[in-house]
Amino acid sequence: MREHARRLIDDILDALGLDEVPVIGHSLGGMFALWHVAAGSARISGVVAIGEPAVALPGVRVRMPLSLLTVRGLGVAVLRSPSPRRVYRALLAQGQGSAEVAAAPDSLIEALRLSVRRPENARTVASLMHAIDRFRRPRPESVLTSAELAAITTPTIFIIGSDDPYLSIARARPSIDQIQGARLYAVPGGHAPWLADAQHAAELIATHSHLAPSPHLTPTPGERPASKRAGLTGNNKSSQSTRY
Repeated sequence: MREHARRLIDDILDALGLDEVPVIGHSLGGMFALWHVAAGSARISGVVAIGEPAVALPGVRVRMPLSLLTVRGLGVAVLRSPSPRRVYRALLAQGQGSAEVAAAPDSLIEALRLSVRRPENARTVASLMHAIDRFRRPRPESVLTSAELAAITTPTIFIIGSDDPYLSIARARPSIDQIQGARLYAVPGGHAPWLADAQHAAELIATHSHLAPSPHLTPTPGERPASKRAGLTGNNKSSQSTRY
């Protein structure tokens, strides 16, 4: 699965004629980007992982209803089954967060609801979930090891909701601290804080260009913190950190 993700990203960049780019990924997208840079690729110049990056970090628990999608045959049936809008919203709220689903545009929710029922999409999503996860735990090969985390030198920030259902901030921090110069923004919300507060997420992402690896985690003179609403923690291999 990791090799498939690597080729997917490389093929996209080749098609766009790009040698090196920063990547912003939510959940699965963040995991794909982290897998890519952990393998030593220099084509991704920076990673912004929004929400817990799927199962890339140790300690993630696979929750319902995603657990059902890991079972061969059952996953496709679940995805293709008719779901009234109210039922689909409730299921989505379990995985993403109630505040996120409440804030999401109706058109986005409806696009998600209808797209997963398409036969091709249902087979793809179910196959992907089975390849990455077991019923309750990720497959071991999906999770980055301590050595892989420590080998990442790409500038990386994590924007994780304080109520992310898959991994708490406290349990995610030790793994993130192993990445050279990584920053962790703890923000209100669940698994998709970019939906709960799009403006705040945009501010943090826009500030990422100022977060190149540095032994100093405090802002340089004249630099404005990304937002006083977010807690920022970081690691420079000497366990220094600062909080705005």
